[in-house]
Amino acid sequence: MVQNAIEHAFDPAVEAGSVTIRAERSARWLDVVVHDDGRGLPEGFSLETSDSLGLQIVRTLVSAELDGTLGMRQAPSSGTDVVLRVPIGRRARLVL
Repeated sequence: MVQNAIEHAFDPAVEAGSVTIRAERSARWLDVVVHDDGRGLPEGFSLETSDSLGLQIVRTLVSAELDGTLGMRQAPSSGTDVVLRVPIGRRARLVL
């Protein structure tokens, strides 16, 4: 998610830009938000229909291995927010 933000969020001709990572925990969930202040999502973009292999791999990993969700949205000010939500207190099936 971070690499994707760095690679795709910013115009190569512009030298400035930032990527912020924030984690929030509730009793049942861990939310990780990766925010960039770049150019935002292309018009008509849909995570569900994206043909990006990297996004498909991440979605499958989050869903199948972590029982979580992955979402992307235009950020309120500018750029994009990618939100990863996984349940707390459950052992993931992922083996590293």
